[in-house]
Amino acid sequence: MRPLGKTNVARDQGELDCLSKVLSTQIPNLHKIHFGKGREYSEGLTDRDIATLLSSCRYGLKVVEITHNLEFHGASVAALAQHYPTLEALAIGDTKFESNELLLLLTSTPKLQTLISIDDGYYEQWPQTSIESRAFIDLEPVTNSPTPWACESTLKELRIRITGIPRPDLGRQQGVVEEVYAGQGREIQIQVYERLARFTNLESLWLGSNPSIQQFDSSPEREQRDCIEMSLENGLDKLGGLKELRVLSLAHMNTRIGLKEVQWMVENWPKLHVIRGLGDEGNESDDEDEEDEDETEYEKILDWLEEHCPEILVLDSDTDMVDNYLY
Repeated sequence: MRPLGKTNVARDQGELDCLSKVLSTQIPNLHKIHFGKGREYSEGLTDRDIATLLSSCRYGLKVVEITHNLEFHGASVAALAQHYPTLEALAIGDTKFESNELLLLLTSTPKLQTLISIDDGYYEQWPQTSIESRAFIDLEPVTNSPTPWACESTLKELRIRITGIPRPDLGRQQGVVEEVYAGQGREIQIQVYERLARFTNLESLWLGSNPSIQQFDSSPEREQRDCIEMSLENGLDKLGGLKELRVLSLAHMNTRIGLKEVQWMVENWPKLHVIRGLGDEGNESDDEDEEDEDETEYEKILDWLEEHCPEILVLDSDTDMVDNYLY
């Protein structure tokens, strides 16, 4: 079947109906579908159109990819949910998934291995796709412990932007969430780490933005300030069980990673090969003396890694490193 451009399908209801019928009756073994058009801006298919096509795939899709600002919400999300039992890989960075919809996805996909919910980066879309920290933590009301998720043992690649975390260490800056009570930020961070720790087979963890998106983002506020700080002081050690972790991306996150945190990572994540986002502008202080100190700490990290772990690749936040697509 030839690729169907969005504009042609969307403007010809007959062609859309024909494709829907073909999907439902003549391609029973279809396991992958990609809505989008290469790396060009896409427009045309409506939310209802996408829902119709997803619902026409009646035997359970394994791979679904949504690229470049398609109208994917509401009806489309509901239609996608029909495939959660069979879904293995999903890229939805260009959609407007809400936190509750991402939560339902994570709790309902027992075969999910790859979830890419960070924007692809080729076109500015603000705000970025993200999940609110309270939704991500997802505590059981009676036990106050993390609710078991269907994909905990299967997920190998997770790209997700977690927001809404108070960071009192950053003071009153744009993008900083204030604490409701003293210690709330640390409490939420520990709970986020406890949730991440349940993905015991995780090989790739992206928590920051896609590097390419900064090329088109006109906002001066590139760094995320309502994120986990990745410090041992506030719960990083909860992730000690991620023994399969190979890639860690913290691009444009305001973290507090020092030499002791990197040494801990090397000791506890024996397969670690790539770290992206250390020492970038998001981790610098506004105070000149503190900034010099931060730079010295970053230099210590680089020197130590070069001496003890030369095989580990350290990339800055704007360096792309792997393809974002499920080809």
